[in-house]
Amino acid sequence: MRQFISVPSRQRGFVAVFAAIAMIAMLSALALAIDVGRLYTAQRDIQKLADIAALDAARVASGCSGPYAGQPASAGVTSAEVIASLQRNGVADDQMTVRTELGRRLPVTGIDGQTGALLGFEPLPETSPLRSAVRVTLSRAAPRRIIPGITGDSDLRLVASAVAAQPAMAELSIGSDTLSLHGGLLNSVIGGLLCPVGDSSCQSQVIALDVAGSSGLLTAGVTLEQLATAVDLTVQDLANPLVLEVQAPVASEVLNGLAGALSGTVNSSVTTLLSNLAQVTQGNTAGVPLGQLLGTVTDVASNVPFVSLMDLVIGLGQAAQAGSGGSPIALNLGNVVNIPNVAELHAFVKIIEPPQFSGMGPAGQTSASTAQVQVQLRLLVDALSSTTNTLNGVLALLGTSVNVSPIKLGVDVDVAKAEAFLDALQCPSEARNNGLPVATLSARAAAAEITLGSYSGNGASAPPLIPGTAALLSADVQVVWGLVSTKLFVNLAAPVSAPAGGGLQVLDDVIDYEQVEEALTYIADGAPDAPPSNSNPQRIGSSHVLSNAMAGLFGSLSLSTSSSTGSSQLCVLLTCVSLSSLLDPLLAGVNAVLGPLLTSAGGLVDSVLDPLLNALGVQVGGATVTLHAVEIPQPKMVTTDVAVAETETP
Repeated sequence: MRQFISVPSRQRGFVAVFAAIAMIAMLSALALAIDVGRLYTAQRDIQKLADIAALDAARVASGCSGPYAGQPASAGVTSAEVIASLQRNGVADDQMTVRTELGRRLPVTGIDGQTGALLGFEPLPETSPLRSAVRVTLSRAAPRRIIPGITGDSDLRLVASAVAAQPAMAELSIGSDTLSLHGGLLNSVIGGLLCPVGDSSCQSQVIALDVAGSSGLLTAGVTLEQLATAVDLTVQDLANPLVLEVQAPVASEVLNGLAGALSGTVNSSVTTLLSNLAQVTQGNTAGVPLGQLLGTVTDVASNVPFVSLMDLVIGLGQAAQAGSGGSPIALNLGNVVNIPNVAELHAFVKIIEPPQFSGMGPAGQTSASTAQVQVQLRLLVDALSSTTNTLNGVLALLGTSVNVSPIKLGVDVDVAKAEAFLDALQCPSEARNNGLPVATLSARAAAAEITLGSYSGNGASAPPLIPGTAALLSADVQVVWGLVSTKLFVNLAAPVSAPAGGGLQVLDDVIDYEQVEEALTYIADGAPDAPPSNSNPQRIGSSHVLSNAMAGLFGSLSLSTSSSTGSSQLCVLLTCVSLSSLLDPLLAGVNAVLGPLLTSAGGLVDSVLDPLLNALGVQVGGATVTLHAVEIPQPKMVTTDVAVAETETP
């Protein structure tokens, strides 16, 4: 008799098969999860080892601390320190493949196109003095898989990389020698920068910067902490490009904040001066874009002055006025400047790019710059009385009346920024310079393009120079009670231009410092709030560059004379006079007046241009560079990105 198996019994057999298959899948998934966890833990551990080894090696590689202080270590010594660091953390030599590279940290371009927010690594040869960072790349076999054929390749290697740096850092600034300024002109510049555009009453109220006041601004230094307090931010905020991009406090508020932040650390006359400046300029609502003023900002040595108070005050005004609608700033010179033979003088300044303070940074990446400015002078030169008398003498028999108009002279000066650079910085060493650091600086002097020409209209409205042929002056000749008249002209063929200044110069090493107690911070002698020094600040270039360029321009002026009638003679009844007897004295009179004004001492350059540019922190053909401080920070991580070559390791 045939026996039949029930359907439920047959289904139980199929379930067992499916359960076995599911169990294999579940065990594989569990093994995969365990392997992934082990891989993650192993990768985390190797990254920690790379980080610690890089930090340990940075102390050796920089030459700024440890047994090799004062002399950057070789690649072999640095590699030995990496091995020693791994051994201290329980890693045997045969468990890890190690690669050590020396170089420096370097700003890289992020996905947003901005450079400086991210840092990378640049390998450098062993002879480079800029080495201050080390990259450690570790590689070892990944943990064995539980089920190699299912959960992955058992020959996989883990790779971790870390870059650490301990660069000696310094901060510097560049400007002009403001000690030589006349107080009145400085007042006019500060008033023009801080007061609302066109507000002459504000400029007239700007408190007088006497010798004591200007000296106090020069010798007082401002720290990052004090600036942060003044603008109601933290030092970390100052280092954040996004914060600085949107933070634009009003200049008067910053001045008030500085008065409070500096209270108790500077003379009371200085804080009073700041408070008064803030009060009279409070109508200016233009914001100060701090991001345009500050270079590399770190929390290192945030209590060390990074700029003089004078440079900061002028820089605040320049940053607020930079690119202000394309309109130049009229300066109220008043009776400050008195040049012989000049009846009217109008001065205008346009800030193209504000100055930038270096902040604290390493060698090769730290620089400071002055402002990029345009200066316009519009003059009425009225000193042709002797020429008028000569012309009247020539035409005395004709009953003449000669009226000579003032000379309309325009001067445009386009000044590029001057720059200072931190080229090298040697760490303190007992074997060199009595255990003090050594800083090597260079600077590029400001270059200028000077243009002489004429203008039309009222000089007070900042008219542009006439691009083509223009009349410098005209003379009206009236004969016999006005029955006969003619007009004579002295013409400038076209404006003339010449370059001045520029050039890079290596400065003397800065070697004199005062060490801050219990800190690897060194205040440079000669900086604000520090003892004087013969090597700091340092001045480059010559103060006669503008004068020489102006003299050359005067020699190249192409002047000619003409008359309105086109005739060579002026005749009344039967008496005729050659016009050349009138034109030649007119031309000679112009040359006699313009020569001393443009070329001699006490002329336009010495009386207006040099002091004015100096008050703006700019000296054409020269500059004054000040090193403020040197700091040796603790080693810090730069990046953990794996080098491209290492990612290709099988």
